[in-house]
Amino acid sequence: MIRATGLVKIFDLAGGVRAVDDLSFNVEPGQIYGLLGPNGAGKTTAMRLLSALLRPTAGTAVVAGFSVDEQPREVRKRTGILTEVPGLYLRLTPLEYLDFFASMYGLRDGPKRAARVEEMLRLVNLWDRRRSVMRTF
Repeated sequence: MIRATGLVKIFDLAGGVRAVDDLSFNVEPGQIYGLLGPNGAGKTTAMRLLSALLRPTAGTAVVAGFSVDEQPREVRKRTGILTEVPGLYLRLTPLEYLDFFASMYGLRDGPKRAARVEEMLRLVNLWDRRRSVMRTF
């Protein structure tokens, strides 16, 4: 179940761009629901809000019984998102990228997080490129 009420997302660093403006809807268990609109309408941002990858500027959303604002880890445990343009931040290094997402998923202890990031980069043979900007890959 999904319940969005008055969701707003303003990107202050982008000059105050209002990417989502007062989005409200309900999806009951078993229903299929789609968001349609032109490029730049806020569909991807709305999905990132609902999957607790972004925090709303205003409004509330509940996904699978959990608040995206108050219980983001529980929402992220139960959702997945694959957008047309994946969230690969090409200006980051693999080290920065994995560190960011490790912290987003609750790995707060710095040394443990660093060890886990190193483990994953070594697993996929990227340890030697850990400081290369990802757009160079």
